[in-house]
Amino acid sequence: MALVPISVYITKNLIDMKRTLLLLVLFLFLSPLSTAQENAELLTLYNRYSGKLKHVYLDKHGRPIGTLKENYWRQNMSTLHTKRVYNYADENIHYLLLCSKRNSKKVYIYSINKNNGNVNKQWGHEDRYTDIRMFVVDGKQFFFLSEHKKNGRYAIYSLDSEIPKPDDKITSGNKWGEWTYFDFVTYDDKTYMVRYSYTTGDLIINEMRSNGKIGKQVKNTTIDKSWTSFVFYKVDKKLFLMRLNRNTGRMVVNRVGKNLQFGKKIQESSLSKGWYHAAYAKKSNDDHHIIFVNRRDDRAVVRTIDNDGKLGKVTYNSDAWEKGWTHMSALTHWGEEANLKPATTSRATNYRKGPKANKRASLIVFYNDDKPLWQLMQRIQVQEEYAIKNYDRSILLSNKKYKADPKPYKKDKATEENFFKYLKELAEDGYYIDIFIITHGSRYGISMIEFKNNKYAPDNEGTIRAREIVDKLSPIYGPGKFPIRTVFMLNCWGGSSVAQAFKDVGAKSVCGARYLNYLFSRFTHFAKAWQDGETFDAAIDYAHKDDWLDKNLVAANSAQKKKHWKKCKGYIDVLKDKGNCVRDYYQSMGTWRGEWLYDQTGEENIEFSSDFFVLGDLNMTKYTQPKW
Repeated sequence: MALVPISVYITKNLIDMKRTLLLLVLFLFLSPLSTAQENAELLTLYNRYSGKLKHVYLDKHGRPIGTLKENYWRQNMSTLHTKRVYNYADENIHYLLLCSKRNSKKVYIYSINKNNGNVNKQWGHEDRYTDIRMFVVDGKQFFFLSEHKKNGRYAIYSLDSEIPKPDDKITSGNKWGEWTYFDFVTYDDKTYMVRYSYTTGDLIINEMRSNGKIGKQVKNTTIDKSWTSFVFYKVDKKLFLMRLNRNTGRMVVNRVGKNLQFGKKIQESSLSKGWYHAAYAKKSNDDHHIIFVNRRDDRAVVRTIDNDGKLGKVTYNSDAWEKGWTHMSALTHWGEEANLKPATTSRATNYRKGPKANKRASLIVFYNDDKPLWQLMQRIQVQEEYAIKNYDRSILLSNKKYKADPKPYKKDKATEENFFKYLKELAEDGYYIDIFIITHGSRYGISMIEFKNNKYAPDNEGTIRAREIVDKLSPIYGPGKFPIRTVFMLNCWGGSSVAQAFKDVGAKSVCGARYLNYLFSRFTHFAKAWQDGETFDAAIDYAHKDDWLDKNLVAANSAQKKKHWKKCKGYIDVLKDKGNCVRDYYQSMGTWRGEWLYDQTGEENIEFSSDFFVLGDLNMTKYTQPKW
């Protein structure tokens, strides 16, 4: 038998009344979740840069009330969805995580353990598809695999009877397309496939057949471009659609009718810009809400949904939301709220005593492998002595010559092995440590590997990843106990990829660039202010003092990138202009589309991308001696 969502146990589509009665008994008496437990929610959050995965409990107002599990998991997932299904074979509810890596054409299915939040791989497919979804028609469950490109392939599979993975292929085809939004919606006992492209405004809706194949087309039209979020939700058996444009803040809610035809507009409002994520969840038939996450200011907001489908009051508004989340998926009917407690983790019994941490030390990493002009500019702008002065011990890991005074206690090669070696030695010798990272980075972490042809090899040895930081440092003194006082990073994606990991192992104050960091001059400004006793927060403000040289280097470099602008005519000012031509230049330097603000100039995008994520104690100074 196939896996079937619990929401369709008892429907008119079940084979006969005898089976219906049997399923009713199983649902009431054998299901591991009680009626009270059915009403809870779990929000899954994921940071594709660091690989951090977190399952958060929500109360009836949609507010976070506890954590089931958080850990550093696989990096660079492009899509992530949670699903809940029921398996007739073992009479258990299964919670699934559907993921994909578009760049490497890989799709995965993971199971989520409802007791401890552990994620285990169930199935994977490589070298073809880039997206995976699930849908149900007439009580039968299917997987939909697709390839995100103009003439991409797709395939539909039934579910395996024993474990949640694709079984028999139902159908396949090509000419799929590059859809911004793609999912399945069930309404009036019918299931529809909805596809939308924000670049063209194309909207196509198909009814799905009971055998899992794509059925008749009920809508093929063009609507407004640039909608970045589609959220369907039901209130009192009525279906609504909320559309959101993260670049303008425009939000529209429509009633949706038969065959998913857009009906009356019931709400339109202007929100602030930057709301990248929106997820619908419900606690009960009377408690509906939408969770929003803003990636421009890293804020989370929860709003209720009224009985008429309109978004109502704010029940949660936090600017203390953990930074850098790139994916979010809500899962209703999780566990009883009264018993929602963080999962217990087994603690090691051999943690070292300490740390002693009564002397100041600095660890500086200064490494790059750029073109001569860039290396010269970086050499001029980086004055390592400001990270060496007035420390009891300093370690410099660098591939550069160092002639200034004072000299470091030791200079060595900038390797991943040395990075962890000296951190551990300094901690053992009783130091608390300030870390200064002046090197390259990728979306995977801190790159201490050769940088050739403007491409990293992120799977090679040398990349310091978030999971590695936690795995190598937390077991020594215990989670949150390793004596790192501050971490200042200039590597690209430092704030998104590894900042939280440093904080998790014990760092009191951390900062790093949101995405690609174009502003290399900020180190010396920060280090001088830090030496003068300014707070961590104030020193970061000083770091932004003078970045005109960095920006003009970016502009000068654009003359060599004209090959990326074949369709663009005339003079392009990559600092002052907006539009696709400017975006193409920054994409040639490594910026992804999802990291680009279309309504901003090139210079504003430089500042947004290079902006620091700042975590922890903002009032820490060089002369503060913290405790762990």
